[in-house]
Amino acid sequence: MRATKITIKNWMGIESKAFEIGTGGALIKGKNRSGKTSIMQAFVSALTGAGIDPDHIRAGADKAEILIDFTDPVAQVRRVGRRSGNNGLETDGIGLGKQQTRLDELIGPSIRPLALLNAKPAERRKMILEAMPAEVTAADLLLWTGDKWEPDQSRHGLEVIADVRKHYYDMRTSANAAAKEAQRKHEEARAKAKALESPAHGGVLVPLPGEEDQPVRAAEEALAELNRRRSQAAEQEEKSKGTRERIAEMRARADSIESNEPPAPSVSERLSIDSEITRLNEKIGDLKEQLHIAESLLASEKEKLSSHLHRQESANSNSRNIDQLRRQAAEVETSLASVAIAPPAESEFGRAALARDQAEEHRLLVRSARAAHDALVEAAALGDDATDAEAEADRLNAIVETLTARAPAELAARSDTIKGLTFTADGGIALDGVALDLLSGQEAIDFCIRVAKRAHPKCKLLTADKLEQLDPESLEAFVKMATADGWQLIGTRVEAGEMVIELLEAA
Repeated sequence: MRATKITIKNWMGIESKAFEIGTGGALIKGKNRSGKTSIMQAFVSALTGAGIDPDHIRAGADKAEILIDFTDPVAQVRRVGRRSGNNGLETDGIGLGKQQTRLDELIGPSIRPLALLNAKPAERRKMILEAMPAEVTAADLLLWTGDKWEPDQSRHGLEVIADVRKHYYDMRTSANAAAKEAQRKHEEARAKAKALESPAHGGVLVPLPGEEDQPVRAAEEALAELNRRRSQAAEQEEKSKGTRERIAEMRARADSIESNEPPAPSVSERLSIDSEITRLNEKIGDLKEQLHIAESLLASEKEKLSSHLHRQESANSNSRNIDQLRRQAAEVETSLASVAIAPPAESEFGRAALARDQAEEHRLLVRSARAAHDALVEAAALGDDATDAEAEADRLNAIVETLTARAPAELAARSDTIKGLTFTADGGIALDGVALDLLSGQEAIDFCIRVAKRAHPKCKLLTADKLEQLDPESLEAFVKMATADGWQLIGTRVEAGEMVIELLEAA
C-alpha cells in the first residue's frame, strides 16, 4: 500500500493544497512557519484521527478536509473535521469493518524514527515494545532455564526475559561468591590436613573418637590399683600390729614356762620304781621281821610315787598349755597371713608408670593421626561442596548466557523483533550488548528506522519531523534507509526560502 497524493483544505493555515507523493515519499523543506509541520500533521491526523479538533480548522471555515490517495491496492482515506465536533471518516478500498479500526490495523503504532531517537528512556522503551510485540511462554522459560515459570503475559517478551535474566544473574552472583568461599574453605582444609600430616602416622590405626584414651585409662587404673594396694597394705599392717604383739606374748609365755619347768621324770625311772615295789612286796612275805622296816620303806616309796605322779601331771599340763599356745599363735598367724595384703614392689610401679607413659604417647599419636584424618575428610567434603558450588555457578552462568543471547535471538526470529535487541535490568535498551545511547549516531538512526518499520509493516509509511538535525551526509543515509524495500518517507526539514516539496524515489 503506497500513498500517491494528499489534498488538504482549510487545515490550520492551509486553505487548499494538493501535491503528489513520490514512490519513495516526499521531503517537505522550507523556513520555519512555512507550513511544513501543518502538512506533516495533516498526513498523520488523516490516518490516525489524532488532532482533529476545531483548533485545527482554518479561521473562517466550518470544516477541514484531508484526502489521501493510495495505490497497490487503490484506496482513499478522507478525514473531515467540523467545528461542531461531528467529525467524519470515509475510507475506500481498505477492507470491511470499522474504518478506524481497519486503519489502525494497517498503520500500526505511530512511531517516528527521530522521535524514537530523541525520546526519554522510558518513552523510548514503550515505543519499542509497541512496535515489536512479542510473547514469552512458560514452555520457553522451561526450555531456556530448566525451571518452571509463569510469565506475566501483560509484559513484553523481552521484558520477561530481562526480568528472568536478572533473577538468574543475581543467583549467579551469589553462587559465584559461594563457590569462591567454598573453594577458599577447601584450600584452607587441605593446607590444614597437609600441616597435620606426620611420618609417625604411618601404620597407626585410627580408632573411633575417644578409643585412644582406653590404654591410658587402663595404665592409670593399674597405677591407681597399685596405690590402693599399698594403702591397704599399710592400713592392714597397722590393724594387725596388736594381734602380732599378742602372738609374740603367747610365744614368750610358752618359752618362759618351758625354761623354768624342771624336767619331767623319765619312763625308766618309773619302771625302776615299779620293779622295786614288786621286789619289796615279795620280800615282805619272807621277811616278816623286817616288816616294820619294809613298811617304812614302802611308805617312803609311795610318797615318792605320789610326788612322781604330781610332777608328771604338772609336766603334762604344762606341755598341753605350751602346745595350745603355740597352736593358737600358729592359727592366728595363719589367719593373719590369709588377710595380709602384700605391698607392691617398686619394680611394679616402674612398669606401670612406663605403661602409662607409652599409652599417653600412643594416645597423642592417635589424636594427631585422627586430626590429620579428620582434616582430610573435611577437605574432601569441602572439595565436594566446592565442586557442587562451582557446578551450580556454571549452571546459572549457562542460563544467564542463554537468556542474554539465545533467548532474545529465538524471540526475535519468531516475532520479528530486531536481532540482538535486549532490555537491561535497569530499564535500558541494548543492541548486541551495546547500550543504545552508546551506539554511533548512524547506528542509532538505523536502529530507530528498523524499529519504526516494524511498527508499520502493512502500510510501509514513515514520518520524520525536524530532519534539519541531521547533517547532509546523515540525511542522505537516513532517506536511503527509510525508503528502502518499497517504503515511503514523509519528512520535514528546515531550510532557507519558501516551502518546497521534494518527491522521493524508492531506493
